[in-house]
Amino acid sequence: MPSQAQQILQETAKEVDGLLAAGVVGMDGIHIAQVNNGMSSEAQDSYGVKFALVMSLIRKSLTELGISKFEESLVEHDGGWVITRFIGNSNFYLGMAVSKDAVLGNVRMVAKKGAEKLAGVL
Repeated sequence: MPSQAQQILQETAKEVDGLLAAGVVGMDGIHIAQVNNGMSSEAQDSYGVKFALVMSLIRKSLTELGISKFEESLVEHDGGWVITRFIGNSNFYLGMAVSKDAVLGNVRMVAKKGAEKLAGVL
């Protein structure tokens, strides 16, 4: 039986056209839930680890600047976007990789709602 985090992630992923992969990742880079729609598991694991480092640096930088709330990080690349959001006050983040076909406004809205739901179980 899938964990609550896995169930929420699967429901969230269904709302995004153009989703390549989504994951709930700890700050150690380890996925506790993931959905894969076109990205190899090795690539998804690699993204999880590398973006955990990015999220750690963002958190440290914002703390140093006295900024208390981080909304999201958006990275654009030639094939689409990667969006990341911290999940509540936990040491986990939600990451979503989407193709250029995805509607970015929808991805941002769905990621925000998904992170809020995940905060209730993490």
